[in-house]
Amino acid sequence: MAEYGWRRLLLISSVPTGSILLVLPFIPESPRFLLLKGRERKAFAVLKKVARRNNRPLPISIMGLLPHYKKEPVSPKNGFFKPLVLLFSKGMRRQTIVLWLLWFFASGGLIGVIIFLPQYFHAKGIGNGTVYEDIFLTTTGNVPGIVLAAFLIETKLGRKKTIALFAFLCAAFIFVLGPVNSSTYLIVASIGGKFFLYGLWAAIDAYTPEVYPTEERSTGSAAANCMARVAGLISPPIYTAVLESGLSIWVPLGTWVGLFIATGILALLLPRETLGQDIDTELEG
Repeated sequence: MAEYGWRRLLLISSVPTGSILLVLPFIPESPRFLLLKGRERKAFAVLKKVARRNNRPLPISIMGLLPHYKKEPVSPKNGFFKPLVLLFSKGMRRQTIVLWLLWFFASGGLIGVIIFLPQYFHAKGIGNGTVYEDIFLTTTGNVPGIVLAAFLIETKLGRKKTIALFAFLCAAFIFVLGPVNSSTYLIVASIGGKFFLYGLWAAIDAYTPEVYPTEERSTGSAAANCMARVAGLISPPIYTAVLESGLSIWVPLGTWVGLFIATGILALLLPRETLGQDIDTELEG
């Protein structure tokens, strides 16, 4: 992987993502979304298919729901930008701003830890083999972290506190990398950091779609995800400059620790805990 390593790595990692295209045709649209868009017949067809696949009869009373959820289609005037504008309405403004900042800071820390941390230590002469080998070894904590986060968000801890807990613990593991003096220390501490890093993102991904009502859910989730893309554009040039400058290890580590601490604080400032709540209730703020 010496010369074309990143290309091969990207190609291999794109295979699971590409396979999603094969599954999409078999995933039905949300009946509630269809009802809100005034497509009652399509919504009823989806419900009948779900009932048939589960060997359950479709309740006769389900037809009574259609008039309740029927909604006039969005008018062409301002229709394209209306979903984005609604994210900053009185009920969702605070939620949107805090969530965007959370995604931005968490993504900036993610990029630093995943991509640049191994490179920084290799530049200092600490590491096993190649950068790619170290990245592979340190990913062993990813799945267990995701599993733990998936469990904790359904406990009394809830979504917000799970995000905050994992963000703070991730910051702690990144901080202890400062005095690293051996490859073993580097790998073990990095595994711990990625354990909480991937658990953090699992909780964020679970929480984000739940804070917006059905008609705003896809727009709200996509807009928050865009903040991660913005961080992905800004972070690499900055981290590369730090890497090439020969500055103390505490400069990048301090930056990433600060980003994760900010992520944890923002999680606690989120106005809504979605555990056990109706995801279509109005937000206050």
